[in-house]
Amino acid sequence: MYNPMQSYIINTIEEFEAMNNHWKALFSIDDQNPLPLCFEWLYSWWKVFKSDKQLHIICVYENGHAIAIAPMMREEISYRGFKVDCIKLMANGHSPFCGIIYRSNLTFAKKYSALECIINACKSDLLIFNKIAKDSLTYEMLKHMDLPMGFHRGTKPSLLTPFIHTSGDWDLFFQNRPRRFRKNIHNKINRIIKAKDFSVTEYKIHSSSDPIFEEIIDVSKNSWKYQLESDLSSKPESKDFIASLIDQFGPDGAIHIWILRKHGKAIAFELQVHFNGVAYPIRADFDDHYRQFSPGSVLEYEAIKALFNNESIQFYNSCADNYWYLHNWTNEIRERVTFEIFPKTSKSLLLYVVEHIGIRYLRELKMLVIKIFNKDETQFATSEHK
Repeated sequence: MYNPMQSYIINTIEEFEAMNNHWKALFSIDDQNPLPLCFEWLYSWWKVFKSDKQLHIICVYENGHAIAIAPMMREEISYRGFKVDCIKLMANGHSPFCGIIYRSNLTFAKKYSALECIINACKSDLLIFNKIAKDSLTYEMLKHMDLPMGFHRGTKPSLLTPFIHTSGDWDLFFQNRPRRFRKNIHNKINRIIKAKDFSVTEYKIHSSSDPIFEEIIDVSKNSWKYQLESDLSSKPESKDFIASLIDQFGPDGAIHIWILRKHGKAIAFELQVHFNGVAYPIRADFDDHYRQFSPGSVLEYEAIKALFNNESIQFYNSCADNYWYLHNWTNEIRERVTFEIFPKTSKSLLLYVVEHIGIRYLRELKMLVIKIFNKDETQFATSEHK
C-alpha cells in the first residue's frame, strides 16, 4: 500500500538551523508545546553537549508537510560493557524530559504511521527513547505497536517528577501542606526576619551579559556542589547551556531569576524559564556559608507562592526527581521512562537478553533473598523473645 509519509534525516548543524521556521510552525500548532522540545532549547542543548555525537533528527513529511519531528542523535555508548552504536533522543541530566513532536490535528493512525517511519529511519545497535512520559501517546504506541520480526523492546524507569498546579488559591493550597512542613517553613522565615537585612527579589534578565548572571555563578561556586565539582563555575557546559537559554528566551521576558540577599549579597537563587503556562526551575543553588538560615527553602517558598499570583502560569514543573523535600509541596508526579528497541542483530539480541532478562531476574532473585532473610530474622527474634 502506498504510504505518503517520508522521513528525512538531519545530520548537519546547517540543516538543523535551516529547520528553525519549519520546527516552529509545527510546534506552534501542537497543543502541548513543552519547553524541552522547542527549537531554542534543543539548539542550545546541541551546541553545548554535542561533543562526539552526531545529529540524527528525523523529520516525517506527508505530502510535503512536516507532521512529526524526533530530536535524535547518534552516539557510541558503553552498554553493560559493550560498545554500542546508539540512536537516542537529545536529552541528558539538564533535560526535564524529552519526546517526539506531532502535529496536533493528526489522527491516531497517522501518528502511529509517523512513529513507524521514525523507527525505520534508525539503523543502529540500539534505539533509545529516553525520558519520555509514561502517560504519553508515544509510550503507548511504542509499547503496543507491531515491531519488525526479530526486534525486541524493554522499558526502564527514568524520573518521577513532582509538579504543582498553581492556578488555584495560594492560602488554600498552603493550608493543605503537612502541618509539620508549614511550621518549619514559618520558623525559617521568622529566623530570617529576626536576623534582618535579608531581601527577596524577582528579576527578569534578557541576556547572559547581565550582571545578575555572574551573581548566580558566584552563589553556585559557594554552594555544597562546589565540593562535588558540579557547581556552575566547575561545569563550563552547565554554565554555557544556561547562558544560551538566557540569550534565547530572555528577549521574550521568559527568564525569571529569584534571588535571596543578605546585606545586598546574593546567597541563594532559583532560575526559572516561563513557557506556555509552565514554570521550569532549571537551576537553583544557595551559598553554603548561610546554611543556618535555610536560604534554599525560604527562596523556594517565595518563588512558588508568587506563581499563584501569576495568571500566566498554571503549573510548576520541578524539573527534578522525586526527592523527599518535594513531597512536602505536592503528591502529584509525572513518570518518565526509558524505552529501548533492539533491532534484529546478534549483538542487539545479546544486549536485550543481558539487560531485560538476565539483569531483571538477578534483581528479582536479590529481592527474594532479602525477603527470606528478613523473614528468618523476624522469626528468630520472635522465638528469642518467647
